[in-house]
Amino acid sequence: MTNQTVEFSREINLQDLSSKEKRIAIMAEAGERKALEARIGIPSLTKLEATVMLLNEGRSKGVSMVGKIIAEGDQACIASLKPVPFVMEENLNIRFLAEDLITPELEEENLYTLESEDIEPYPAEGLLDIGELITQYFALSLDLYPRAEGAELSTEQLKDISVNEPLMEKPNPFAELAKLRNKT
Repeated sequence: MTNQTVEFSREINLQDLSSKEKRIAIMAEAGERKALEARIGIPSLTKLEATVMLLNEGRSKGVSMVGKIIAEGDQACIASLKPVPFVMEENLNIRFLAEDLITPELEEENLYTLESEDIEPYPAEGLLDIGELITQYFALSLDLYPRAEGAELSTEQLKDISVNEPLMEKPNPFAELAKLRNKT
């Protein structure tokens, strides 16, 4: 994960992990949350924290990460743009494997298990930015269509773009050109 502007960075070297579980708790500071608001496009982020357990299970099984993201803030309503509060608790279950061990069969098999986990490539040089990973999972977990209570989209505003409305009568550009030709 090489992002030039990582707003919430907490790096850990996975190669330093032993076969014992390692617990890590991280929390975004006020300045980091403000930068994440701009990056993600939300009005406010008052809380972003995560607690994860990392376990190095050897080359064949990689490094497993389980944990939880907790976030609070506001999103903009898709209809009115008014703030819509959110409280999020998202579980994480990720396995970092060497790229040569990630096969299409493994990914497909993983889709159909009860304890499915996201499979990610083992980071280059073993450096994992947990803050950036948490940011990405948080952004993906946000409601795509937040709606304030009672907010409705006005169909009057959408009549030109709705597939349910009849097509607007537009002049044929060739007919307009023919009119110009007839004037000369």
